[in-house]
Amino acid sequence: DAEAEPLFTRSLSLAEQQVGSDHPQVAAILHFLAMNHSRQGHTAEAEALFKRSLDILALFPQAVYPDEAEVLDHYAALLRQGDRIQEAEAIEVKARDVRARRASTTVTP
Repeated sequence: DAEAEPLFTRSLSLAEQQVGSDHPQVAAILHFLAMNHSRQGHTAEAEALFKRSLDILALFPQAVYPDEAEVLDHYAALLRQGDRIQEAEAIEVKARDVRARRASTTVTP
């Protein structure tokens, strides 16, 4: 909601200062901020934040949190809300590919 946005924005600023702008922790905050904007109907802002989060996560393919597939799923949901079905479906395929890749590299004891 609107009350949470200043907290997320402050957290983002602090994280960028502490760990740099291209860090999984920053990607997580961007993801939360994107979901918050999405819930408020701020589609353009949410989309930009989802994309930035995903750009960071692409630099860290082994990052555990946030999960790239989860961010992709939320981004696809945003696209579906805007009737951008073909784009959403492509993002959903990418999320499944990420999950499959992770499953194939997971070592079981």
